[in-house]
Amino acid sequence: MIIKTLLENRAIGEEFEAEHGLSLFAHVGERKILFDAGASDAFMRNASKMGVKLEDVDMMILSHGHYDHGGGIRAFMEINKKALVYIHKEAFRPHGSIKEGEIKDAGIDLSLINQDRVRLVEDDLYFGDELVFFPISKGIRWSLEETVDC
Repeated sequence: MIIKTLLENRAIGEEFEAEHGLSLFAHVGERKILFDAGASDAFMRNASKMGVKLEDVDMMILSHGHYDHGGGIRAFMEINKKALVYIHKEAFRPHGSIKEGEIKDAGIDLSLINQDRVRLVEDDLYFGDELVFFPISKGIRWSLEETVDC
């Protein structure tokens, strides 16, 4: 298993972008998974610099419905024409944050719910023996199990 941090709040060098958010790439067995998509498309530029081909990703998982984890979903779907995007059905509920005394929208693009590759999840999903997704009310918790020969 390989996990690469494509984006987070801090960058490891000047050549990489950082923003409030998260995006991870996981290579588990034969599966290539994008976990979260940051607040923008910055994760895509970092992926390119790291040699991660997002067009080859098999599936995308959104952990929860905040913009800083799902803001780049639409940009990802534009360059990747095959990956299904798994999102907990509760992720599209309103999300907000308080900034400067006002409530601001902190949710993801609501029009994503109508995309044909978006799968709304509420039950456990099993992808072979190596990958299981356990949806919970505020997002998706995930578990990876690998068999290692000793």
